[in-house]
Amino acid sequence: MARLLKFANWAMILTYTVIVIGAAVRVYEAGLSCPDWPKCYGLWLPFPVEESWGYTNWEVFLEWVHRLLAAILGFIILALTILSFKQRKQYKGVALWPTIALIILFVQVKLGMATVLLDNIHWSVAIHLGNAILLFAALIIARKRIATALDADNKITPAPFKFKLNLWLLFFSTFFTMLLGAMVSTSYSGGVCGGLPLCNGEFMPKGDFQAILHMKHRIFAVITWLIALGLFWTSSHADPAYKKTAKGINIIVLGQIFIGIILLYSFSHYAWAYKGLSVFHLAWGSLIILATTGALAKVRYGMGGSFHK
Repeated sequence: MARLLKFANWAMILTYTVIVIGAAVRVYEAGLSCPDWPKCYGLWLPFPVEESWGYTNWEVFLEWVHRLLAAILGFIILALTILSFKQRKQYKGVALWPTIALIILFVQVKLGMATVLLDNIHWSVAIHLGNAILLFAALIIARKRIATALDADNKITPAPFKFKLNLWLLFFSTFFTMLLGAMVSTSYSGGVCGGLPLCNGEFMPKGDFQAILHMKHRIFAVITWLIALGLFWTSSHADPAYKKTAKGINIIVLGQIFIGIILLYSFSHYAWAYKGLSVFHLAWGSLIILATTGALAKVRYGMGGSFHK
């Protein structure tokens, strides 16, 4: 069972890594640097890059590493699922979420292939990211369920209904904000609305797809922040552990807003930093998913099984 937990830990960490590298692939416009699938220019190891391909070693390397880590992740999730099935009679429910993760992974492979074949059009990239986030969430819950099954001192502490509702709202708000962010990045809409809070003097410019998309992303970011504040407020009547969770989530959300503002002004003041900041923005946003899903799993399966134990 301890080995099962290690597989769950590695699957969760590697999924986060793949999501972040996927963001780098998108930002550095390396998504089509390997135009075929699953090989790259018909090769398993496409290095050194040929000049006729039109891409640098760095761009091809990003996409190649992204695919390699995704393949390794697939084997880890498969092993996790098989091991969890062997333990399902002794530890009730441990096989559910690994199985769900395996199904989501299968869909993710198909979406990755489709995204390449569709030339990385913005909506396909967003769907691909969205499914990756769902995979990440499933593995977070799987890890929590396995860890609590191993923790003899685990206890389930009831949480107020409003607190749980705010957690669910925060998860979905963050989810859709990240999808819109991926579309903003892929459609080159990040710098079309300079300054805050309006977009070139308008709240929602008419007839401008990029500006409208950009502003929708901003609106969802504000909604996410307000829901996080609501979570903090509802935690006042909850267990101290949930209060700590709500405080931590609010700190992460505020950090994401701060990063987003810095990213916005990078277009006009320090364009050299835009790509790195954009990747960091998604990486930090994924931490909100981690914290929120972890909190939901804590409410459902108990306080035990934390990483620090």
